[in-house]
Amino acid sequence: MAKKKKQNKTKQSKPPFQRQGSLQSVKTVFPKRRRVLLVVGVLLALVMWAFIWRWRSPVDTRVLLDQETFPLSRYREMQMIADKVALTVDQVIPGQVESFPDSGIVCYIAPKAWNDDHLHPPPITLVGPKQNGEPESAHQNTVRIAVNDQVLSSTYAGEAEFVFELTHELAHVKMDARYDNYLVETFAVAVSLKVLRELGYNQYRNDTVRLYTHRLPEGIQSAIERKAWNEAALQWQSGALLR
Repeated sequence: MAKKKKQNKTKQSKPPFQRQGSLQSVKTVFPKRRRVLLVVGVLLALVMWAFIWRWRSPVDTRVLLDQETFPLSRYREMQMIADKVALTVDQVIPGQVESFPDSGIVCYIAPKAWNDDHLHPPPITLVGPKQNGEPESAHQNTVRIAVNDQVLSSTYAGEAEFVFELTHELAHVKMDARYDNYLVETFAVAVSLKVLRELGYNQYRNDTVRLYTHRLPEGIQSAIERKAWNEAALQWQSGALLR
């Protein structure tokens, strides 16, 4: 008898999508998955766009001097100084807080009666209802900065005083002017000294540093004058200010 030839049976590999079901079922399920993935992708894109829009490039700080309280003869000059201060503050503290007004910050000369008023002695940043004595440009519930009338002085300290006060209050705005404490005040003074140096008001800056230094205990004063920063830090940490 003739032997039957063995037929070589080759194993056919299953299609890649057939491992967990028939090929027909995959054809019907996969389009649904694609639709689900498409919807999810669109939703994620919308969420990411909202996130990017919320944290978009920082808005430049804009300071608008009040034409009613700043003298017309010096308005343009002092507005240019305010622009330089705002630009430098943006470089030192980038970004804006949520309470920053898109229309900018109004800055005006405070009434002289405010100098002896403990509620809002200038310089001060105001947020909320309009106060008695504020100019027409100070709209309610916007951020306003009131500076001392000393900034109009014709001496060397006048212009520098304006830079110091405006920088100090802009630092408060950067850290959210609705909150204030000794730590925030310390940072605001540090930013003012930094901007004074950046804009070249070195003499006024040095005088201001000496003014603050002379209020410290003698041991810390001596260490600062000798630039012995480690010694000054140790005395500071040891509680010398409380003695």
